[in-house]
Amino acid sequence: MSSITLSMIVKNEEKHLFDCLKSVKDVVDEIIIVDTGSTDKTIEIAEQFGTKIFHFNWINDFSAARNFALSKSTGDWILYLDADETLDPGSKEKLKDICKSNFNHGVRCKIYNLDDINKKPKLQSYTRLFKNSPGIEFRGKAHEQIDASLIEKNYKIIDSDILIYHFGYNIPKKALKEKAKRNLELLLNDYESNHSGYNAFQIANSYNILNDKQKTFDYFKLALEDKNLPNEYRSLALSSIAEYYLRINNINDALISIDKSLEVDPLNIVSNLTASEIYFKAKKGSEAVSFCINAFEENKKGITKKSNSRLLDIFYDEEMILYHGLHISYLSNEQTGIEYFFNKLEDLKTRDKLLWQKELDIIQHLTSNSVLSFEQINFITDLISDYNI
Repeated sequence: MSSITLSMIVKNEEKHLFDCLKSVKDVVDEIIIVDTGSTDKTIEIAEQFGTKIFHFNWINDFSAARNFALSKSTGDWILYLDADETLDPGSKEKLKDICKSNFNHGVRCKIYNLDDINKKPKLQSYTRLFKNSPGIEFRGKAHEQIDASLIEKNYKIIDSDILIYHFGYNIPKKALKEKAKRNLELLLNDYESNHSGYNAFQIANSYNILNDKQKTFDYFKLALEDKNLPNEYRSLALSSIAEYYLRINNINDALISIDKSLEVDPLNIVSNLTASEIYFKAKKGSEAVSFCINAFEENKKGITKKSNSRLLDIFYDEEMILYHGLHISYLSNEQTGIEYFFNKLEDLKTRDKLLWQKELDIIQHLTSNSVLSFEQINFITDLISDYNI
């Protein structure tokens, strides 16, 4: 019977570590934890699960810490998690079954990044499970990866339905910016010696979180120069570039970029939503509505299944897409869109009929240019949040 090692690096993870280890304790045979300087109860929590604990002086390099943990791991298979992640209960037997194999495989797992605050969860596919053998190493000072090393060792990378929940981005915007700043410094340092499209893509994402739109644009352009950049990433980079052009009112280049994005990846939810905005601005209402419908349908499928063979999907709050679609449909006088989005909203709102009736009255007032009452204005004020404003 093959043995499985959980390999982790941690620092001040008392908030999440217990749930993480609890989710895998009856799946793995060995738990290796490398601590990089915790000052809270992280070590105490780890000890409750019979872990082997090692210490590593932090040198601003996630791969260095990961590789140290890997050097201490003795299992036939390696599963690596972050402390703010948990294994889905339904994935335990799937993981065990895969590890019965003796093939040199790297196994892509589905990472579902929860985001209850900003309402933009992500589903990503990363290699998190692999057959252990000498010479395998993580690379990258931030957003470290194992795939390149596995491929060099003639491993086969396979997809799986193993689902891992990640809570690390389910944090307020201020904390998200602090995390982006930390990663950006490491990524820029790494990029000096490794001009990969993946590194440039991650740098662009960090600048985007920090609201530096020019540098976001610049690094997405650099990412596109890498012919090996996966289509899901390429499409998102093109979509962000199109959004940048839209912001400076360069509609022609925005249309060119978003069309390229959708040519690369027609199922990209972000690109379809961005296309709806750009085509609406270009006074092409019918196409704008169609793109918004595509975005809603793909979003619905992805959120429901939480499983596909794609490397990256970003999801949105359903209401946000529906109100956006209704908005552009009314302004474009597209009756098909009005009916579609209105009916979908009604289906969604049946859980709270009184609330929906209030929203419906406001929609009817606004579309007929009627004056809202103070009660209706107060109702709208209560509905507004950072993510939907």
